[in-house]
Amino acid sequence: MKLLPSKKQWKSWTLPSKIGVIGGYAGILGIPLTIILFALGNLLQPNLDDIVRRIAIENKTELNKKYPTAHAVFGAYQGTRIVPSGQMPKNLKIDWGTGKIQSTNNNILIVTLPDIILNGNSFIGGNVTQIEKCIGAKSKPIIKLGWFDPRLEVIGIDDDLIIIALGFPAYNQEN
Repeated sequence: MKLLPSKKQWKSWTLPSKIGVIGGYAGILGIPLTIILFALGNLLQPNLDDIVRRIAIENKTELNKKYPTAHAVFGAYQGTRIVPSGQMPKNLKIDWGTGKIQSTNNNILIVTLPDIILNGNSFIGGNVTQIEKCIGAKSKPIIKLGWFDPRLEVIGIDDDLIIIALGFPAYNQEN
C-alpha cells in the first residue's frame, strides 16, 4: 500500500483531487506539529506557582515584621489567583473561593476579600478594596474586619503576575 501516488496517477487526477490529497497530508502532518508546539509551550512557560512561592520566600522576613499576626501571599494573574501550597501559616485559614480579583484597568486591581479564619476567629469576607499595580502599594481604603485590619500589599511583579501579601498587623498597630 502506497501513501503517495505515482507520477502517472498524479497527472491523471483532477485539480480538486490533487488539492484534496495535499490537504489530507497537511492535516496529518499538523497533528504531531500541534502536539509538539503545545508541549514546548507548556515546558517553556514559567510556573506561576513557583514564582509566587519564590517571591514569598524572598520577602518572608520583612513580611513577618510588618504582619506579626499572620500573612499569606498569593498571585493575581488575568483575574485568577495563584496560591502556592505550603505557604499558609497554621493560625490562618482562607477560603480562597469566596474572594475575587478584578482588574479594572492597567494600573488598579479590585479585590474582594475571601472568608478568613484567624486564630480560630471567623471573619466573613466580601469587603472590596483596590490596590495599585506597583511594588509597595497598599490597599485603599484600609479594610476593617472586627478587631484586626488586614492589609493587601504588592510585594512583586513578574510580567502580568502581581504578587500580593494579605497581612494581619498586630492589634492596634498604626495604619
